[in-house]
Amino acid sequence: MGKTSLALDIARQTAVAHNTPVGIFSLEMSSQQLVDRMLSAQANVDAWKMRTGKLSRQDDFEAIREALDKLSKAPIYIDDQPGNNILKMRSVPAHEKRTRTGLIIVDYLQLMVPQTKNDNVVQQITEILTH
Repeated sequence: MGKTSLALDIARQTAVAHNTPVGIFSLEMSSQQLVDRMLSAQANVDAWKMRTGKLSRQDDFEAIREALDKLSKAPIYIDDQPGNNILKMRSVPAHEKRTRTGLIIVDYLQLMVPQTKNDNVVQQITEILTH
């Protein structure tokens, strides 16, 4: 529990506080879901209230606006293509080639499609990590 939240917090803090380019490869959640979670965390506003529009305090709206401003300037690249593999991830988009990525996060390594057919999970992960 909480692995994605931890990874997103690390990515958000790295990009916002240190202006370090971050690449997030999500094999489980959409980029919109990830952005919503980062926005909620940055604004320190309850994610459920934000999703359902049940915000009641004016302070929440101001916090969301400020968080949105910070996140929009942060160098975060999200790739949410399903069935991603290591070769697709290594072919960095053109805009990423201009700035060196300081941190790469892969959310849900087990969903990554291995290049070779292999039933051994350890060998699949080794293949993913060595490429």
